[in-house]
Amino acid sequence: MGDDKPTTEHIEFASVKEHQRSDAMKTSESTIHGSVDGPFVRSPTTHDTQRRTQAPIDHTKNDLEKEKSTPRVTIRSKVVRPSFSTTSKQPEPHGHPRKCFSGLIKSCKGRWVVEIICSLFALCNLLAIITILAVHQEKSLPHWPYVISINSFVSIFTALMKAAMMFVVSAAISQMKWQWFTKPHALVDMESFDSATRGPWGAFSLMFKVRKHYLASFGAFITIVSLAIDPFSQQIIQYYTCFDPLPGVTAILPGANNYTFGGMLSKAGYAELDSTMAAMMYLGTIDPPVNPSGTIPFECSTGNCTFLAVQNATSSTIGICYSTLDITSYVQKNITQQYDFGYWLPDLSWGHPLNDSKYAEASVGIPDAITAGPAESLITIANSNYQMLYTKKGIADGPGFYPDFDALFTFDTLMLNVNSSCDVTSSNIHLSETCEKHPWAVRISLYPCIKTFRSSIVNSILEERIISTTPLRKTNASAVEITTTANLTYSLATDSILVNGSWQMCQTSDHYTDSTPVPISPINNTLQLSLDEPTIWYPSECVWMLDYVPGLAINQFLSWMYDESPLLAVTDNTVITSGSTWLKPLYLNGTANITTVNNYTDGLASAMTAIMRERGPSPVLGTVQGSQTCVHIAWVWISLPAGLVLFTIVLLACSAIICRASSMWGSTGSWKSSSLPLLLHGCDNSVRERAAKITENRKMELFSKTLVIELSNTKEGVRFIERASA
Repeated sequence: MGDDKPTTEHIEFASVKEHQRSDAMKTSESTIHGSVDGPFVRSPTTHDTQRRTQAPIDHTKNDLEKEKSTPRVTIRSKVVRPSFSTTSKQPEPHGHPRKCFSGLIKSCKGRWVVEIICSLFALCNLLAIITILAVHQEKSLPHWPYVISINSFVSIFTALMKAAMMFVVSAAISQMKWQWFTKPHALVDMESFDSATRGPWGAFSLMFKVRKHYLASFGAFITIVSLAIDPFSQQIIQYYTCFDPLPGVTAILPGANNYTFGGMLSKAGYAELDSTMAAMMYLGTIDPPVNPSGTIPFECSTGNCTFLAVQNATSSTIGICYSTLDITSYVQKNITQQYDFGYWLPDLSWGHPLNDSKYAEASVGIPDAITAGPAESLITIANSNYQMLYTKKGIADGPGFYPDFDALFTFDTLMLNVNSSCDVTSSNIHLSETCEKHPWAVRISLYPCIKTFRSSIVNSILEERIISTTPLRKTNASAVEITTTANLTYSLATDSILVNGSWQMCQTSDHYTDSTPVPISPINNTLQLSLDEPTIWYPSECVWMLDYVPGLAINQFLSWMYDESPLLAVTDNTVITSGSTWLKPLYLNGTANITTVNNYTDGLASAMTAIMRERGPSPVLGTVQGSQTCVHIAWVWISLPAGLVLFTIVLLACSAIICRASSMWGSTGSWKSSSLPLLLHGCDNSVRERAAKITENRKMELFSKTLVIELSNTKEGVRFIERASA
């Protein structure tokens, strides 16, 4: 390795005839006659050759024949630079990975393997986009590191997908260029194809310059439409405000299964209502909130809370329900000696001594001028300019009235209404004086009940919808009213209760235990009056009850509001009336109907329910929702990127099939965007000679428009041959 002797690359054995033929050529071969003298071999000259070929005269014939038959050994050598490596480079064995990889690369050249990989890569990016969007659809934004957003991932995958698509489309259009020239066409078309692979404008021009090449136009169409991929991908993701549960925080909604507060006995048979309930009852009639649950206090730190629901119900609570009944058919006309006529309502609580058996006062002048009327009458309104509305306490049940509830308080109302054609809201308030009037009567009842709600808190507003109501029953079924029966309560035991969004069964017992301390009568499921009777013991949370003292206080306060309460008018005007403030919203200037009365009573009942719930021992627990930004996926916008990926795959398949079927590229592979075919198989000599002096781009373009060429197999190989016409 260290000396300067030449190394032998290979040895050739030649006969004498071959040796003589090689002597005639000037080569760098050295002849060896046994050994090589010196470190370098001198190339033989013509003189040396002649000298060797002339045999000596004294040689014998056998020697000459032996010399001719002796093979000559020639060495083709070259000077090799000394190597400083201590080891020689060993040839790589067959099957070595490096050889396999290089072989694979060579086999892929000219084929469509790279384009197929790019198509699959574009498809994988599309699937990655769809997967990311599907995982985060209708969910809050993920908290990824470095403030990376979903839009960032979509943009990255979109860019990769688009790049892979354009690579495939460019290769397909380039291959269609060579396929186009397998028939005679203008040389300028080659520039059109090349421009189409560089961008959308060239693709747009190709669609009009090269006609009837539908596959190339299809590729140009994909290139143009791909401009919309980026804006379409940005429209896929839409954001909106949503709410997610906050851990460690609880929402509280008041609820109660009994009401034992709100009243105090001042003397035998009389209870004083607490000021909070009284004020709320005033508010419920005079100015009820638009949202009936607007007065109910709750705890919700973010202003947005939800409560678990089962069968569309979230909670149950004790409250006040109502019933209204049109009783106008019971109104009778009464003609007196002093006045033309009046209207009166019979005592509909037959057999119950709750009224004073006289006409209600209704006169234009001095009320004392009215004489007593029939004993069976309850309310009378004369068709005069004095009394327009009158209310009287009554009894809900009786002959002809069979309600499915036990009323806590009932009152009847008789009023003079104007016809619907009378505009009492006109700026001329005296218009109602001339309007025709007619009587209308309604019965209103309030009773304790179990209310089941669907509740939620949105933007700090409690929204509730009543799902069902169940009336409580009088503990003493024979009692007429709470004011006439001492210690009368309203109660009901249920077999299941709604607790935080789930129904729980009530475990009863046939004897007293700490967990079942409430005695219940199995006859009507109310509180048991006597333990000598059959009794079932219930858990306290399964028994709903309105106690005697608050019930009595509510009844007596409502009696003060609605028993023998009139609205008076100086004239027949229904707008200008005097009387209790809470009666005017009921009368509505003589336009009351069953709908307005329902709204009026609902405001009163909801206000009372709010107070009863507020003081209850059974709060409802819910989930506090924190404001988040959530992701909505508009899937329609992904149709364009998905469609273009599909079109690209179709374009690639068609291009590969056409290329495979072609006699020129069927076995050698495709040329695609390579410039080597044009350099190696350019135009024939006649074309090059004519175009040799054309160097200006515009002139070359004009020349190429008039030159019709065809890519064809000739005796000299593949050439661009000039043709007379396309």
